[in-house]
Amino acid sequence: MARRERHHAARRVLHGLLVLVVLLAAVAAGVGVTAWRRSDPGPAPSPAEARLDLPPVVAPGDPSEVPATSGPAGSRVRAALAEALADPALGAHVTLAVAGGIGDPVLTEGRGPVVPASTTKLLTSLAALSLVDPGTTFDTTVVRSGSRVVLVGGGDPFLAGRPDPSAYPHRADLQTLAARTARALLADGVRQVRLGYDDSLFSGPALSPHWPEDYVADDVVSPISALWVDEGRLEPGGIERVADPALVAATDFAAALRTRGLRVAGPPVDATAPDSAERLARVSSAPIGEIVQQTLQASDNEAAEVLLRHVG
Repeated sequence: MARRERHHAARRVLHGLLVLVVLLAAVAAGVGVTAWRRSDPGPAPSPAEARLDLPPVVAPGDPSEVPATSGPAGSRVRAALAEALADPALGAHVTLAVAGGIGDPVLTEGRGPVVPASTTKLLTSLAALSLVDPGTTFDTTVVRSGSRVVLVGGGDPFLAGRPDPSAYPHRADLQTLAARTARALLADGVRQVRLGYDDSLFSGPALSPHWPEDYVADDVVSPISALWVDEGRLEPGGIERVADPALVAATDFAAALRTRGLRVAGPPVDATAPDSAERLARVSSAPIGEIVQQTLQASDNEAAEVLLRHVG
């Protein structure tokens, strides 16, 4: 994207935020006026004079002169944390600081700079909103070429296996996509298809070479894919990850087609959707602005990785 386009995109984001602030202020003012009108039916009678005997006002003391509450000694804190700090899952470089509400830390361990963890999501989100219009959505589509249909991943980080009306932001889902696909095929008299899946939108490795080798096996993160359901988890909201998210998504999609009266010949196969293929159906994600909001609120690692690949 050209520098001027990125500049205009950033201005659109800032303009949207300013409009939102003005609207919120107007709503708050309107609510205050309405509440005043409802609670002010007319002049109230003058209250009877009352005498209050109040104690003299005492000026508050200087907060800096409040003595710090004595806390546990550093040796006791170190002993309490020793087992947790020895966990090899933390890696070789661990730093910490333990302090109460007032005063200096009672224990510090480690030194030197460290790479920030979830705070890097702020930079990823800033890049996404600077380079992509906040109203942009990501489509998961199904196309047909001859007797083969191809499920094409559009990089929707929140694509779900089943509909969930209570989810925020809105989730596109495979069941709805399967219903639309089956309806289109059956209307054309098609009763049997072969199924392929295309997750080629993202280039590069699904796993960062800097991640520990056991990240997926230990269910720390999913392999990043342009096509997955429930962020590559075995169950929605679960811990366990799948090794091949795109294949699992296609397998679930094939099962959903079968329940709607279609015969799917053989297992799904990795394929590339031809440019000339006919689009049968699609489902769309929430706008990227809402995706960013949820990613930051939940500190969602997988969603942040997908956003990074959209702008990286």
